[in-house]
Amino acid sequence: MSAPSRKVCVYLGLLLSPAGAWATGANTNGDTHISATSPAGNFGSATAINIGAGNIALMQFDLSQLPAGLTAPQIAKATMTFYVNSVLTGGAVDISQVTSQWSESSVTFTTRPAYSAPFAVNVATTASRQYITVDVTTLVANWVTGGAPNYGIQISPAGTAPGTAIVIDSKENQTTSHAAFLDIVVQSAGPAGPTGATGATGPQGPTGPQGPSGPRGATGATGPAGPGAVSGSVTAAGAVQVGTRFTVTHPGTGHYTLSIPAGTLGGGTVSLIVSPIGATLNTLFGSTGGGGISIDIFFSADAPWTFIAVPAS
Repeated sequence: MSAPSRKVCVYLGLLLSPAGAWATGANTNGDTHISATSPAGNFGSATAINIGAGNIALMQFDLSQLPAGLTAPQIAKATMTFYVNSVLTGGAVDISQVTSQWSESSVTFTTRPAYSAPFAVNVATTASRQYITVDVTTLVANWVTGGAPNYGIQISPAGTAPGTAIVIDSKENQTTSHAAFLDIVVQSAGPAGPTGATGATGPQGPTGPQGPSGPRGATGATGPAGPGAVSGSVTAAGAVQVGTRFTVTHPGTGHYTLSIPAGTLGGGTVSLIVSPIGATLNTLFGSTGGGGISIDIFFSADAPWTFIAVPAS
């Protein structure tokens, strides 16, 4: 019993396609075989394609009727079907992608195109007058998106059944018209949906590393003068030795305290030796205790004063 015609297969594809998809097909625009026993022979016009006994089939498909701009996900399903007219020696075939250019009218075994490892292996071919269908979804998706050039496929005896010998119909066979074909289910791409709501703000990330130091700023204005200073025989901050002169400067007016350590002055005194011209020493007093003395001097002007520490006689 003969298999359904090409037209019926397309209609069945339309009936069985998922919602939002439609089926189409592609016919061969080149099919032939090459022969190791006749390496210079070209069989592009033959009505039969031999596979086995040194013969290998080549087929190429016309995808020009497919819409432009298809994406790989839109190729929902693609199958290739070929018709086995007669089985000389039953077995199986391997099907590979052809990866270099060839022409039906000139290709020979000597000019055999390159091909990749089989994508379908051990496809059983045991009975005459039957259609055989294999999945080629990935291959067709690559062809339509430009992921791989459309150089067609190669059918050869399976590596596990090298003695396989079959005859399939070519597109030139007007008696049975059972040329190989593709059935392709194309998934329609609907319009883009509206933009969704903005999601919640995520947590703040960790503090980044400290950046480089900026340029040095301008020098600020000079600040106010600090407390008075003591010069002379200084033994510690604000402390002077007995029997020596020392100078005290104090910016502006105010109090300044001198400390003479115990045991160095005894019951001695501090006397003013030199005062600035026009300046007045308001207060010079101190107290002794255990041989030490603390003196509070009140300055009425910003000028140096010279004193002497005198021990008790």
